[in-house]
Amino acid sequence: MKKQILSLVVASLALTSALNADMKYSDFHAGVIQASIDGQSNIGYTVGYGYAKTFQNGVYFGGSFDFDIVTMEEMSSYSYGANMKLGYEVVEHLALYGLGAVMYQSIGSSTGGGFGYGAGAEYIISDSFATSIEYATYSIAPEFLQEFAYDYNKLSLTLKYLF
Repeated sequence: MKKQILSLVVASLALTSALNADMKYSDFHAGVIQASIDGQSNIGYTVGYGYAKTFQNGVYFGGSFDFDIVTMEEMSSYSYGANMKLGYEVVEHLALYGLGAVMYQSIGSSTGGGFGYGAGAEYIISDSFATSIEYATYSIAPEFLQEFAYDYNKLSLTLKYLF
């Protein structure tokens, strides 16, 4: 009798835990971006690593580390960034969020960094894949040339492999 009660308690705890579990995952992602620097724009590519967690109450929290490359006329832009995301899962598997970001960027021989903000949406397609779309704008200040600060705008569409 004690074994049956103990088995029932363990099974109940396991079921309760499974039903109340928060959804969390890590991802590798890759995609395309439309980037604009002071009115000059072009298509580029992005790759990165991310993580996200959706709590029982629907609050979405995540972050990512990204590397972008965009060729603008005769120069290429290389960007390294980190994003923090906070939002809400509006329907099952669809989260809308705002983001705060920091970016370090190199264009030709000039380097600089800055902060940004934006918004995005993520949809989980299956247990292994998700897709997201994000827009962010950054204020970049080149090192030693603060008077040449510029805006960097980025629209990205990514496919994520979840694990």
